[in-house]
Amino acid sequence: LDDDGQYMLTLVDPNNAPIEGATVKLWKNGAVLRTALTNAQGVVIMDGLCKGEYGVSVMKTGYQTREFQFVIGPDCAPYSKSLTL
Repeated sequence: LDDDGQYMLTLVDPNNAPIEGATVKLWKNGAVLRTALTNAQGVVIMDGLCKGEYGVSVMKTGYQTREFQFVIGPDCAPYSKSLTL
């Protein structure tokens, strides 16, 4: 089993400034796998993901909570996304 898949999320506000300290939760099959906070660049990276459908919820006081889903294929290719809160 190869768990090299990497997920990278970059969070910005409507002015394209990075959002630090947002809570990012990674879900699979209805269970939270990981929770992390965005860094000063608005980035969170989660390693060791592979083959499957994942859900993400992003929360930060003063911003609207956002949720979305993504899929990592059997090749465990990295997935990255930019999101505006």
